[in-house]
Amino acid sequence: AHIIRGVSFDKQETSDKPQYGYLPILRAGNIGHVLDIENDLIWVRETQVTAEQLMREGDVAICMSSGSPQVVGKSAQLDVTWHGSVGAFCAIIRFSSINPRFGALFLQSPAFWAWRDGQAQGANIQNLRKTELEQMTIPLPSTKEQERIVRILDEADQLRRLRVEANRR
Repeated sequence: AHIIRGVSFDKQETSDKPQYGYLPILRAGNIGHVLDIENDLIWVRETQVTAEQLMREGDVAICMSSGSPQVVGKSAQLDVTWHGSVGAFCAIIRFSSINPRFGALFLQSPAFWAWRDGQAQGANIQNLRKTELEQMTIPLPSTKEQERIVRILDEADQLRRLRVEANRR
């Protein structure tokens, strides 16, 4: 995987509304079980975002730094075409040699969180270092098995969502 640092910007150079020549930036609060690409965005000039920093469908946004230990390591996959990026306290993970959905699901697994608990450092602000994330090992089954695991986990997630909806009704 390739890890791309988020966009750095000065607060006074941003907008809280879409403007011509500006791109939306996700922050840690936009990263949940899924990415919220509609709400609580900040907008920066297009010139501040490199082509590499533009998120692509299948990319994963991950929180790399926060004052809240529970937030560091939060990640979610971009599952639609969207023209934007992530802020400086986040990063983009772009999987290349594995099933991107498998990689995204691994980053939400207990195995990843156990690894993260041993890596995140800082007294007031917790940080995951890019170099540590680049060296993390993901157990890789065959491509066919990755697809099977993704299918099973996505079906289970859909069943959970249906149960929540049924309970709500």
